[in-house]
Amino acid sequence: MRNKRGQDPNLFCEFHKDTGHLTDDCFSLKQEIERALRDGKLGHLVKGGKRDYRQIQRRDEGPDNKKLRKLETHMVQGGPRRPRKNYNKRAQDDSWREKQVVFPVVRGGPREKRPIVIPGVIGHYQTDYIFIDPGSTADIIYEQCFNQFDQEDKARLEPVDYPLTGFCNEAVFPLGQISFPVLLSDGRNSRTEEVTFMVLPAHSRHDILLGRESQGDFSMICSAPHSAIGFPTETGIALIYASKEVLATDEIRPAKASKPAPRIEAEKWVLNSAYPEQTVTLGPAMSDLTRAALKKLLHDNMDVFAWTPADMVGVPRHIVEHRLNVSEDAKPVVHAKRHLGDIKHDAMKEQVLELLNAGIIREVRYQTWVASPVMVKKPNGSWRMCVDYKDLNKACPRDCYALPDIDEKIDSLATFRWKCFLDCYKGYHQVQMAVQDEDKTAFRTPTGLYCYTKMPFGLKNAGATYQRLMNETFSDAIGKYIEVYMDDLVIMSKEESAMLANIQKTFNTLRSVSIKLNPAKCSFGMKEGKFLGFIVTKDGFKVNPEKVQAKERMPSPANVKDMQKLAGRLAALNRFLANHAAKSFPFIKTLRNCMKKNQFQWTPEAENAFREMKDCLIKLPTLTAPNKGEPLVLYLSASDRAVGAVLLVDRQGVQTPVYYVSRTLTDPETRYAIMEKLVLALIHASRRLRRYFANHVIHVLTNYNIGNILARPEVSGRLAKWAIELGDTT
Repeated sequence: MRNKRGQDPNLFCEFHKDTGHLTDDCFSLKQEIERALRDGKLGHLVKGGKRDYRQIQRRDEGPDNKKLRKLETHMVQGGPRRPRKNYNKRAQDDSWREKQVVFPVVRGGPREKRPIVIPGVIGHYQTDYIFIDPGSTADIIYEQCFNQFDQEDKARLEPVDYPLTGFCNEAVFPLGQISFPVLLSDGRNSRTEEVTFMVLPAHSRHDILLGRESQGDFSMICSAPHSAIGFPTETGIALIYASKEVLATDEIRPAKASKPAPRIEAEKWVLNSAYPEQTVTLGPAMSDLTRAALKKLLHDNMDVFAWTPADMVGVPRHIVEHRLNVSEDAKPVVHAKRHLGDIKHDAMKEQVLELLNAGIIREVRYQTWVASPVMVKKPNGSWRMCVDYKDLNKACPRDCYALPDIDEKIDSLATFRWKCFLDCYKGYHQVQMAVQDEDKTAFRTPTGLYCYTKMPFGLKNAGATYQRLMNETFSDAIGKYIEVYMDDLVIMSKEESAMLANIQKTFNTLRSVSIKLNPAKCSFGMKEGKFLGFIVTKDGFKVNPEKVQAKERMPSPANVKDMQKLAGRLAALNRFLANHAAKSFPFIKTLRNCMKKNQFQWTPEAENAFREMKDCLIKLPTLTAPNKGEPLVLYLSASDRAVGAVLLVDRQGVQTPVYYVSRTLTDPETRYAIMEKLVLALIHASRRLRRYFANHVIHVLTNYNIGNILARPEVSGRLAKWAIELGDTT
């Protein structure tokens, strides 16, 4: 006879004090007994004592901390690609594997809905947080769980060269894979299978995730109404119910479902855990798949980075070494000792010790050439030791190897969407000094005399030596996927997929000459970044705001030296300043009138021009670079004291500046006719912008028809000379 719920009233459960099933068949009682056994409460009733299982600790478990955990999705694609060993294969009859898994009828409807999180034993580690996820193709051990394993087990981790991807197509490269026997039991029936886990570098409230692979090995059936799993064993069907201590899905109500916000800030990623303060920068615009692949690429190429000065092995001598070539008739100079304050003395002593331990300098005696160091304060407040080699430099002939044109380097980056900015670790110190010239670099410190075994900063031809090395090293790549200026490198790519290949090629090239990078100054996958004092963006390039702010804070010049500093700093911004010559004419006039320091006079006119110039610095435009063969437009201007021009590119009706040029007029030139001044402006532009005139069609726009005037056969004098110089450009 059955009751109204379809249950047998003759079956009684002592645990529930209700009819419907026997006490021996009560699954809730089995779970409570198993939990009591794990907690050691029934140890006196179990033969053989407690099992030697290590309980995996949880950070969020404590005497005053409830086990409430937020629910999250864990569907993962990917996984190990090798067959698994089955622990339960026996020579005897395996017919038990074919037993049908049947769940009992749920009394009163389905149980409360909660994720299937069960206890189990992984190797000799016990955990209560194994998440059963039928949607995942991979079996996962999360990093916070893996970190608690013994060193012997961690050493068994095998590398993995493919990522795991989720349903949103986000990709993560595992730390590796490792195999463990997994024991699951309902208290009466148990089964063990060996599972190969992927160790995932992600945080989770779970320790383990069992996906479809391991579920298939266990012949596991998941029941959502029961919040349970079942699988056959040699002794019967094991049914394991989800723990009641896991928070149900309906206990967390998100206030509002929203699309995850895109990453807007660059990521500071720790590449080497031994040096967590030295992070590399990863751009925010990369896809998750590219970001994961980039992290693996950087991790696989950690040898191209230097974390301390001792990591610099130096470029082999057969590739390059720096030679002084001191004139034979040069007379050695010994600098007098400079007295330093306590703060500078301590900073110098610290830096000398660091260089000595790294093998960059060595102690010497009885030297004929001795320089003296000076301590220069950095923008961050620390000190840099600089050796004054002015007398040694006078005795060395100049190496006329030309440095690259900065404007060309900046222009070449404008058409590339993806950029990686690299910096060589103490660049000059990676080049070795010629053995016969080491002693000549000696310098005096309070702790003794030292000389450089590696090329120091401050030598006359050090820049030429280093640029020659970099140009020869990247001779086949410069202009294609990399630009190099001294120890600054930029890897440029138009597509994400090409960026990773270009990074690897660059690393291989650096490795071939033993050049190391500074991880703290390297940025990868960027759409904009700093290069040679400019901010290179996807739309063009602009002035570094930090440099503009420094100029805005400059006080009015008080002497000729201050005036020269101001003129030099503004000259560095010529390309961005429209009519710079006309605006700065009061400065130039003041400088011309100051032939001696005691004749310096800062006039009200110069002060007004100085303030107007500061206002202009706030509104500096973003410039662009023309594409190959793209037509350009040139506007000319002329005034009483200066002439100028602006080169622009016209794209879909929008004109964007490429370059501003201008110059002041000499006294005779101020008396030129307006037509002659405009031609002079064109001549000046053609000289300054020769590479644009040679590679592009230039359309000159002005109110005067200077083309017809220059083409007249009766033109003579300076107009004829200018017409010949301009040739076909007009």
